[in-house]
Amino acid sequence: MPNFQLVTVADALQRTNRALPNPVLQEYLGYLDRVGPGQAGKLVPSDGETPRTLRLRLTKAAKAAGKTLRVIRSGDEVYFWNDGKRRPSRRRKAKA
Repeated sequence: MPNFQLVTVADALQRTNRALPNPVLQEYLGYLDRVGPGQAGKLVPSDGETPRTLRLRLTKAAKAAGKTLRVIRSGDEVYFWNDGKRRPSRRRKAKA
């Protein structure tokens, strides 16, 4: 008989995502945790990084943490905040 336990969704996501042991992703998860309600974070790429790289890492970390994130690029700066809502899905066309 298996042993059953209840865990939080965040804990389950963290333990089942294979990319989390990556120290870079852990760093971005820390950035997400530091941004509270009504606050936004700003990242500026260092040497060898691009704004696109920052955006991809942020969205990957947000997905791993189960958070919805709004990420906007302005020049070389990347701003992000907790959106708190999901984007509406695309509606399928009705068959004629």
